[in-house]
Amino acid sequence: MQGEARRCRTGNDAFAGGVAMKTSRLLSFAAVAALLAATVQHAQAASVAGQINATITLVASCQIDNASSTSGGDVEFGTLDFGDQSAVFTSASAQVMGNASSGIGVRCSPGANATLSILSGAHDAQAGVGTHAMANGTHYIPYSIYTDAGHANVLANGAAVAITADGTTQNVALYGLAFGASGIVAGLYTDTLRLELSF
Repeated sequence: MQGEARRCRTGNDAFAGGVAMKTSRLLSFAAVAALLAATVQHAQAASVAGQINATITLVASCQIDNASSTSGGDVEFGTLDFGDQSAVFTSASAQVMGNASSGIGVRCSPGANATLSILSGAHDAQAGVGTHAMANGTHYIPYSIYTDAGHANVLANGAAVAITADGTTQNVALYGLAFGASGIVAGLYTDTLRLELSF
């Protein structure tokens, strides 16, 4: 009986030891898992601060009646229409009409130092009493451009009109006066003026 009791205690002790070892291993595994979880959680909570540098460079610019004026690009400044006249008319007047309103609408950024000038017309050599000429074949009607409705201030080729550059649209009023002459034939007379907006 004592031998049986000793074997029983020995077996129980071995069993208890095995359970203790397994429990210890489980606790060790649990501790390692908890440590790993804490490490992952800590890694996930990490952050890196940085920045984005935003920049924009503005250059002086002007627009003609909402149409951008680009270097070397052509822009329609407006029209000068003297209407229908008798072939024996003495003189006819008209105002340059811009794309959006009377006159030429010009909007320039502050500090643009802008000027508007007439370079030349297509038939200036045939102008006679005027500065420019409208042609119908070999027939010509002279005319000039003025900065006032009373036709007192002629805008000669190369002469500049200063533009107020404050970011708002400025209306540049230009007026034409055509001169009649004897022997002018009926028909459509046209010319093309080259203008330049400098800024």
